[in-house]
Amino acid sequence: MCLTRWTSLLLISGLLYDCQPGCTAETASRRQVLQKWEQTASTLSRVKLHGVIQINADYADGHNEGKIEVAINRDHSNWRVTQESSGTQQLNGEPVPYGGIVERIFGETYLDLHVIQVGNGSELPYEKRLNIDARIEDVANAAKIHAYLRSLNVLFGYAAATEGQFYWHLLQKENADEELATELIEGHETVVISSHGDYGKHTVWLDPACGALPRRIVIEKQAGDLSYKNRRLGGGDGEKAAPSKRKRRQQSVTESLTLEYDKFALETRGDAFVISGFQFTSRKKSTGRDDALVELESIQLDRIDIPTAPLPASDFAPTIAIPERTAVLVSNAPAIKYEWRNGELQKTIPVDADALRKAKFAPPQTSRYLLVAFNSVIAVVIIVAWLYRRQREKQKPTPPK
Repeated sequence: MCLTRWTSLLLISGLLYDCQPGCTAETASRRQVLQKWEQTASTLSRVKLHGVIQINADYADGHNEGKIEVAINRDHSNWRVTQESSGTQQLNGEPVPYGGIVERIFGETYLDLHVIQVGNGSELPYEKRLNIDARIEDVANAAKIHAYLRSLNVLFGYAAATEGQFYWHLLQKENADEELATELIEGHETVVISSHGDYGKHTVWLDPACGALPRRIVIEKQAGDLSYKNRRLGGGDGEKAAPSKRKRRQQSVTESLTLEYDKFALETRGDAFVISGFQFTSRKKSTGRDDALVELESIQLDRIDIPTAPLPASDFAPTIAIPERTAVLVSNAPAIKYEWRNGELQKTIPVDADALRKAKFAPPQTSRYLLVAFNSVIAVVIIVAWLYRRQREKQKPTPPK
């Protein structure tokens, strides 16, 4: 449990008085609160998580209700993120069950494994296939993790729709508002910090009594603000223009996007504060629609382990079975052939077709000698038997005439 409201107020006061020489109380408090959040989030640099994301989402052509079971192993820059999804999608008024497993492994080698199951009526799975993508020796692999964590990116301090920006950097470097206020969120006193920059407006309500973890986060983006894949909302500079023949897609341009995190459950693991649950809501307003598309995710983590010892290599091995000698395309080295062999990605062993044919059809040297010896013995036996029979015939007495 976190500290009481009065203890929280004392901690806020302590932050205000604990300033560096030459800094104002407001500036120091903002910096110190954000540094405390960064420090608390860093306790998850080595962690094993498991939980469930419940999804209720509207799309332009349907509705989705389902869940994603998530397991995350992390040891600094090494990650394994496994997501097993299931649910029902309403497409053109017809319910279509779906399911699948997606596993992404980050490190010196990046693996992206997909086992996709598509339902057909009441039958699931209807189709099942394994797709593999890989990259090797790419130092930026781990930096891409934010794109695959969904709403769980907030656990590690990643700001959604900012291409991997951390909140504590974003709130400091982007024309940060000077005013530092406090506000009560669900009975917890919080420090309110806001900023407005290229990625829109970000407002966070941080709880100093719980490691400066968030109680609420609101991200507001309008036309012209950078969003996912560093594209600007409203089709402005930075967003790829759609081909002229695809007028239907041009008519549906995102005008505004609001992302909200709330209902945070904060707990302790040892001496560390952690987030064990929250709710995420996305509201997207597009041209050609009167209503906003709403996606609601409810997240509950049932396992949060923070080991002190390095995680073993087995914690970053694929849990999805990959058949031996499966060919794998390495996207940043397409000219080199790779395959999955002995539980890891390796260069394909070249095979000499002529040598393979000779080895297949020519008996080994030892077997050849044995075959010659066997045939020789048989020949000797046949000759001896023939001589013996002839000798017996000569020894028979000649019948009288």
